[in-house]
Amino acid sequence: SEEHGTFTVEYTLPEPALNDSVKLLFEGEATGLTTVTLANVAVGRHAAIVNPADPIEHAEVESSSPLKLKSDKYKLTLSYQDSAGNPQASSSAISLTIDRRCKAGHYASSGGEEPCQEATPGHYVAAVGAEAQLPCLVGTYSSEAAATLCLPSPAGHYAPAASPGAIACPPGTHDPDTHSTSEAACKPDVPGTWSELGASEATLCEPGTYAVEYESHTCTPAELGHFVEVQGASAQRPCAPGTYSNETQTAHCKLAPLDTYALEGAIEPTACPAGTRTLSEGQSECTPVPPAAPATTSGGGSTTIDSTTINNTFLTSTAAPLVRAPAPAPTITGLRIDRTRIHRATLAGATAAKHGAEVSYRLSARAKVRYTLLRSASAHGKSCTGRHARCHTVSALTSATLRAGRQRASLVSILAGVRARHGARHAHRALSPGRYVLQAQALGAAGARSKVASVAFTILAR
Repeated sequence: SEEHGTFTVEYTLPEPALNDSVKLLFEGEATGLTTVTLANVAVGRHAAIVNPADPIEHAEVESSSPLKLKSDKYKLTLSYQDSAGNPQASSSAISLTIDRRCKAGHYASSGGEEPCQEATPGHYVAAVGAEAQLPCLVGTYSSEAAATLCLPSPAGHYAPAASPGAIACPPGTHDPDTHSTSEAACKPDVPGTWSELGASEATLCEPGTYAVEYESHTCTPAELGHFVEVQGASAQRPCAPGTYSNETQTAHCKLAPLDTYALEGAIEPTACPAGTRTLSEGQSECTPVPPAAPATTSGGGSTTIDSTTINNTFLTSTAAPLVRAPAPAPTITGLRIDRTRIHRATLAGATAAKHGAEVSYRLSARAKVRYTLLRSASAHGKSCTGRHARCHTVSALTSATLRAGRQRASLVSILAGVRARHGARHAHRALSPGRYVLQAQALGAAGARSKVASVAFTILAR
């Protein structure tokens, strides 16, 4: 018999026994003799429950010192003396193995036997009968109690010694290897790539987006008037002369339509001035339209043209194309919002005149203003540019032409423009609680535009 816990010994007494004479004798190969006195002395069949950790627990026999049956191979016999005082009698021996050693994943400082403790996270116990747990080696971890082994840190993660879990590489870095031991194994993403927390490899920026710096954890959308044509770009490019882009995150610029032109980096095409035109799409300049030559009729009915008129007509028709010089770009300064934490219910029910936050800035020259509303994935995002920016565009709209000087616009009126252009469903999404960044850019004449100014605010749920 092999016992790992409490077990039962059955025996039969053929006659009454003297009190305290019925004994179980455990003779261990390594531990010697251990005697347990049993309480049942009457004639008949009996059963004794034996707990190796405390053999007298169920024997109902007082003892001045605790007993314990250690893990060993035993010879078990029963002896007693009858009530008449005849010589002591004994049963035949039974082979018995008691195994109280702690199983794998457990340990006991007192000899490696029960009662046992579980190995704590970050540690393991591989063998039975252990007296101590072992810390996981560097590059491995154990996240659960009673672990029998430690797991290798997966790709995109690392583990110092005694780690209760694999630690993810920070955003903007990656690690293709397993068993990494520290954050030093996390490699920085190169420009044109990005990665999230715990990445095993860097991801190329999609067309329409780019990443300028090392360790980017998001890609920046191409700005108005710019494009990114390929994957893995580290910079945006301005639209070529004759093309324009009135959207962010675009991979291609649009051709300027007939009778319009566009300079490099144009946001919108510009109509040709009176008396000029273009002969095809995608032009960066307009050509003068030659006037019709005046005709005179001689007395004989033939048509003649004055030589001065011929010369003027020739000079006009062969003149160099008219090129409009780029207008100076307007500027936006001092962009701010008077309330940075706005309750959604207040904002949804506000009117431009009485409620909501006020956006203000100074405009250097007469221009339209392009508003772009972005949702930030970061709870503390103040900008949607740079290495730590994680934003996506909610919507964009362009104001009417504004005069130079100090400007004030209700945030409600800007979001109302979102509703008007994109419908109630889109407006509801724009008003959902979260962190937002409002960008403003002045659009001057002939495609001139200011640098983008940004201001952050938070919409609260209630």
